[in-house]
Amino acid sequence: MKPEFELTDANTADVTAIVATLDSVPLALELAAARLRVLTPAALSERLGRALPVLVGGARDRPERQRTLRATIDWSAQLLRDPERDLLLRLSVFRTGFALDAAEWMCEGMDAEDAVDLLATLVESSLVQEQDRGFGPWFSMLATVREYARDGLERRGALQTCEQRHAEFYTQFAAVAEPHLLGAEQGDWLARLRDEFEDIRGAVDHFLATGQGAAVAQLVWPLYWFWWITGRIPEVRDWIANLADNDELSDLTRARAKFYVAGAATWTQTDPSNIPDMVDCLAYFLREHDLFGEFLARLHIAISELFRGPSGVEAADDQLQRAQALAEEMHSPSLMAMVLVTRGQTFSIRGDVAKAKEIFEASLDAAKSSGEAVLQYSALYQLGWVQMRLGNHSTAQDYFVQELLMSSAIGHEEGIAYGLEGLVAVAAVAGDVRRAGRLLGAAEDTRARKGLLGPGWFSYHLQILAQIEATPAADEFTIAREQGRRADIAEVVEEALT
Repeated sequence: MKPEFELTDANTADVTAIVATLDSVPLALELAAARLRVLTPAALSERLGRALPVLVGGARDRPERQRTLRATIDWSAQLLRDPERDLLLRLSVFRTGFALDAAEWMCEGMDAEDAVDLLATLVESSLVQEQDRGFGPWFSMLATVREYARDGLERRGALQTCEQRHAEFYTQFAAVAEPHLLGAEQGDWLARLRDEFEDIRGAVDHFLATGQGAAVAQLVWPLYWFWWITGRIPEVRDWIANLADNDELSDLTRARAKFYVAGAATWTQTDPSNIPDMVDCLAYFLREHDLFGEFLARLHIAISELFRGPSGVEAADDQLQRAQALAEEMHSPSLMAMVLVTRGQTFSIRGDVAKAKEIFEASLDAAKSSGEAVLQYSALYQLGWVQMRLGNHSTAQDYFVQELLMSSAIGHEEGIAYGLEGLVAVAAVAGDVRRAGRLLGAAEDTRARKGLLGPGWFSYHLQILAQIEATPAADEFTIAREQGRRADIAEVVEEALT
């Protein structure tokens, strides 16, 4: 293949001049190198000679290096066609990066220009970077380029319009993602949503700043499983807490907001005081024949009832039986697995270990048929405790290890904490007090960092801890526990799996 230009004695001076002019700024060199595909070194040197002295004169309060860099970006942007430049400016509203469908969405009204071709030019110009992710190509901009493009968008008076368009993309994206968050594709969609999270937050910020409360509720509602799995429900609660009491909003918006506020309490405190608010949500979902909303509300009420201990078992089981009927009506193995893993708890609290084992195994079967990881390891965790109570400690360890492996694979920190707590019990029964303390400390730190509910109705290891603390090994256990709190969680998980 013939090179795009040949370095000869005639153009060596031009190349040297280019490098000197750019003052060894890495981004400037990259932009210039990209232009060598279409310009000779002499032409490139001539353009730099004309552009930089003029453009550097602006923003005189900036350091010389920043002004030179900005001028180089401006020079590279001026070589773009109008549609390419327009897209560059529009893409500056993304906080981190974006996928191809997001770029296509931002091309609205651009005279049917093909987003792929426009984006390819921006990548070739080194104004946008591309990398491959599991779900497809992912694009990003250096902070300096994003700042330059955002300034240009603001000067055009188009910043708020593009921010609205950006926010609307994430509203429709949430609706697209929702059916994939329960099932075999869950891991891939969780990974993408993690990549997109800062921009989802940006969309919420825009809606809140512009008084679009209903749009906030519409965006966050479909992503419930993502918020729960990644431990972000408390943050979502903060986003929409003020919407629940806003009489100017629709009943739907206020019901969804109230659900998140009450639901956050379910996962962050062992206090059933949120039940009346959840009952209000349930009444709304029943009135609107919203089966999914009804299912979620009944599940949350049941969990809150279980916080009462044995006194709440009957009320919890009543809600769970109705939720199970809803899961059957919706033909959802994921929802079935979810309600069964909770129903099994009612039998555990009653002391009916055999029935609890049967229900947990049914939950595991349903979770496997759905292909979803979170529900599988929830059932595995409960089966681990069943085996501990039956005295089958080796089998229990196998269940807890499987749970920890699966929760680590998708980055579910609450699942990691549960897995470590199960293995705490195994280590304690085996007499390895130091290992038990270190695992517990790491689990406690994980919960504290994410604001997660402490081990309560989903765990039985506290009884074992009380026994350890009553022995002469209590001091050794306490020291190891503190070490676990300060340890790197990845290292502790690796230790737990060995």
